[in-house]
Amino acid sequence: MRATILPLIALFTSCFILYLGNGLINVFLPIRMELESFDANSIGMVLSLYSVGALLGALYSKELIKRAGHIRMFAGCVALGTISVLICSLYTDPILWGAMRVFIGFCNASAATAMESWLSGSSDKQTRGKVLGVYNAVVLGGLFLGQFLLNAADPAGTVLFVATGILLCTAIIPMVLSKNKGPIVEDVTSMSIKDLYKASPLGVISCFASGIIYQAIFNMLPIFANDFGIVNFQLSLFMGRRSSVRLCCSSR
Repeated sequence: MRATILPLIALFTSCFILYLGNGLINVFLPIRMELESFDANSIGMVLSLYSVGALLGALYSKELIKRAGHIRMFAGCVALGTISVLICSLYTDPILWGAMRVFIGFCNASAATAMESWLSGSSDKQTRGKVLGVYNAVVLGGLFLGQFLLNAADPAGTVLFVATGILLCTAIIPMVLSKNKGPIVEDVTSMSIKDLYKASPLGVISCFASGIIYQAIFNMLPIFANDFGIVNFQLSLFMGRRSSVRLCCSSR
């Protein structure tokens, strides 16, 4: 197991920093939109567009990997996500922010595809479950700790946008400077949603329903907490408890 994990340290490092930035922007953006006097419907719509981008990324990331390889695709998508975050700091417009959320969702889904396919190709049947378990713990650990960076600056300013951009750019460095050249890109056939449903209808329905519930809570919980006076470090701690439960479950 150790021999499998050590060559992947650079990937796990990039993954942790990437989700550290995502943990920050996920809790900061709804708070910032409320400070900009966006109504609840606008906030919910802008934040939900992330899932649209993530769906597109899940569908087309395989083609990007075929074209550019795992490392270059990861670097390009994270760089595009960084640009999207920094553009949000320049203008306060719900339509622009919604478009940027689509890009961020697409980039994160594509980056996750690159990392997960790399991990899957670097492990065998005996170690794959443990490797993906470590990966999931790294993802949730980054999201958990990233939420506490909300206290580093005033949410009404642009510092937190810039901090997120710095973290996302930093996430590229361990991956591209690694000695590991990445797995060989193979031509694989994807399973359609229809075939997946035939294989496990309960699994598909459960994932779809839980996704709707989780995203609604994930997006609007900071607004709910802020309205009840849970702000600053208390807000980070409040949101962090949700992530810590998932982190403990994934570690087991």
